[in-house]
Order: sequence, then structure tokens, then C-alpha cells
Amino acid sequence: MVPSAVTFTCCAVEAATWYHRHIECWTTLRSDYSFSAGRTVAVNTVWDATVNPEFLLAPPANLPTISLSTLPESRFSSHASFPVERAGTVHGIAAWFKATLVEGVEITNSPLDASRIAWDHALFPIDQPVEVAPGNRIDVLLRLDTLTRGAVWTWQVQVVDEAGTRLSDSRHSTFHSLLIDRDGLKRQSPDFAPRLSDRGHIAATIARLIGEGSGLEEAAAEIARQFPSLMPSGRQAEMFAMRVAAESAAALGSPRPPLSKAEAAAAHAREQGNA
Repeated sequence: MVPSAVTFTCCAVEAATWYHRHIECWTTLRSDYSFSAGRTVAVNTVWDATVNPEFLLAPPANLPTISLSTLPESRFSSHASFPVERAGTVHGIAAWFKATLVEGVEITNSPLDASRIAWDHALFPIDQPVEVAPGNRIDVLLRLDTLTRGAVWTWQVQVVDEAGTRLSDSRHSTFHSLLIDRDGLKRQSPDFAPRLSDRGHIAATIARLIGEGSGLEEAAAEIARQFPSLMPSGRQAEMFAMRVAAESAAALGSPRPPLSKAEAAAAHAREQGNA
């Protein structure tokens, strides 16, 4: 069942053991090798975690309710502030949800609800843990940008004292945890113009010939003539042409084009030869 609406709640948390196991562990030398680069990925990752009530350093704050019947734009952002209630160390921001299934029926994974469902919470870590005391305030900005493939979370956590002096400012994004090289990033740009490989040119030639009414046998003969170094044998050209035609048909949701008599005879001869 798809919920009709979802309300997210977040709060600053103290989670020293969790932080050591998932963030600081990357600073430890192992067999004389440093894996410290992994810390950047870890601290810019939104983690699944179990948050207990004693982790909370302040009263939780509700973010705006999202109606799933009228989804928001591709970007969602919200701000929350927490007055610190007890002395401790901020290791990150925890978040959970309450979903309305139908009117009067709700489920939640809130750590403060005794009837909660057994789902993990989201934990947004910060780079440098910050000691806080009653009277301090923690300001949080959360943003979600949905992409064609996946999404990017961004979070900013500031701690200020009673006089309004900023004690810390942490900025993070799951963009920095994406393991993608420069060429891969370029390929995701809207103005990226891909270039066909040699085999891409062959496939494009086959598609053009089929579109002009040629059969697979004719297409195979033509690519063998145009690309002799890549298609040195007639059989290799035939198999490649058949594969391109089959993949094109599957992509368009259309049946595989029928073989001509000559193509059927050639396929039968190959089957007999392989028997």
C-alpha cells in the first residue's frame, strides 16, 4: 500500500560507538596501509542505523509533511532547529518518518514510539563531532535532489551558543560519496555528445540497412565489405547482424524480424555443422 502522506522528523544525536565503527575506523592503519580516503566517502553517506531515545540531545523537530498524491518538485529542502537539552557530543542528525496509509491509520519508526515498526533510521554524520551544552542551538538544513538515476542528499549542521556565535559549521553531500570518475561524470551531463565506437558504427549501419528494407543477409554482406578488419569472416558478420536486429526488436517491443529463405538456409546449415 502506498501511503497518502509522509512526515519526516529529525534530531541531533550522540552516537559515539556508532561513529567510531563507521567513520573513525577509516583512520586506523591496517597492515601499514592507510584507508583514510574512505572516511570522506563514509562521512558523506546517509547511513541506516538504529537510534535509541538516549541518543537524542534535543527535542525532535518535524519537517513539512509530503503529500504523495501531489509529489513536490525534484528538489525538496527543509530547515530545523534544536535547543540543546543536555551536555553531550553531536555526531550527526538522525531522521525517521510517520506515514499515513489511510485516514486514521499511521505507521512510524520513531524511536520514541512504543508501537514503532522495526525499520532502521537514517543517520546523517558530520565530519567533526561537536561538544554542546544546554543553551546551545543546533540548526540543520536538509535537501534532497532527485535525479534520473537515484538522488543526492545534502545536509548542513551548525551549532551556535546563547550569544549567537557560531561554534561549528558542517556541510555534506552524498555527491562526495559517489565513486565516479571524470569521464563518467561527463557522460551524465545534458550536453554530453557521445561518439560511436567502431562496433557502434557497424550497428548503426545495420540498423540503417534494415530500415531501408535490406535483409540480414544483405546487411551482413555490406558490413563485411565496409569493415573487413572488424568483420573478417562472413559468419561473424551474419552473427553480429542477427544480434543487432534482435536487440533492436526487443528494445522496440516488436517481434524479431523473420529470416529470409537464404538466411534460414544459412542458419540451418550452421546448426547442422554444429550438431
